[in-house]
Amino acid sequence: MRSQISFLVGCLLVGSIVIGCAYQVAGRKLTGAEQEGTNRFHKDSLKPDRLPYTEGHVIMNGQEMPIKMERKATGERVQFVMLLHDVPIDSETYLSTDSNFDLSAFGREEFIPAIPLLKFPVLADDNWEWVGKFGPPENLLAATATIAHEQEPLNIPGGTFDTLKTVVNLSFESTPNQKGTRKLMFWFDKNKGGLIKRQTNFGVTRQP
Repeated sequence: MRSQISFLVGCLLVGSIVIGCAYQVAGRKLTGAEQEGTNRFHKDSLKPDRLPYTEGHVIMNGQEMPIKMERKATGERVQFVMLLHDVPIDSETYLSTDSNFDLSAFGREEFIPAIPLLKFPVLADDNWEWVGKFGPPENLLAATATIAHEQEPLNIPGGTFDTLKTVVNLSFESTPNQKGTRKLMFWFDKNKGGLIKRQTNFGVTRQP
């Protein structure tokens, strides 16, 4: 409340709340408070545990292949499975709760504890850090990550989407004297909800 009052006082000093401190969106002006609302997202709008398509494409090392997608859910655990010629080739495992949407595993590679991709309500410029372990169960490595968000239009062959993008910059101890890094990206549809696209820096992208 104090920050909102300070914002309005600042606007009055320059002469106009509406003109001086408004944002132009979809042909009309939004006040600062309204603008904050357009940047805040809840679970029921993003629906991150929703699988928005059952057929899509995987891009591996520049080669694009048609795939089928399956969703499996048990309690808080949600898994998206990629199938090529009806054979599972990869999976994504998440934990979905009222407060969080977390990345638990890619295939056999686990994140302990799970990395929070979204904390509800999430702001478009939210960021936080994670500390834990990463890797297959028999070879877990100490790891850290930074998680950041931004709004991004997504134009791909499967359609055009208005998305909230989550970027995970992961760092881990690949050897005692050397660190490895990965960049993981996730695009959530702000309008219909669902995890539209995900990408890793190993050259693997899943999208409609």
